[in-house]
Amino acid sequence: MTSRNPSASDAPPSYKTLKVIVIVLGILLVFGFAAMVGTIIYRAANMGDETVSASAGMDISGSELMLSDFGVINVVRPSGSELVGHGYDNGILSLHFRDLEGNDRLVLVDAASGKILGTIIISNP
Repeated sequence: MTSRNPSASDAPPSYKTLKVIVIVLGILLVFGFAAMVGTIIYRAANMGDETVSASAGMDISGSELMLSDFGVINVVRPSGSELVGHGYDNGILSLHFRDLEGNDRLVLVDAASGKILGTIIISNP
């Protein structure tokens, strides 16, 4: 009879290393999920801050726009429409009006000079 000497290749695999890897990956997964949920909650809580900082120094009331740099300009509001939104980016103020039929009109104003740059009309088909 031949006797076999157990070698390193015949030894049962050690599950200790595998257990450590699984535990570490599980902990990373939990921390990653917690970071994702925390980021979503933080961004949801601070959503309004960007709008406030973008419109700082501006007072929009009706169809009159007041900016401290150039005084008062009149923006003619299309009849039968209402101001539904505004934005400010790269020195251009955009005013979003919507009429009773649901057609949209964007009025673009240069914030430095107060000059109306143009109007974009988006109509329903």
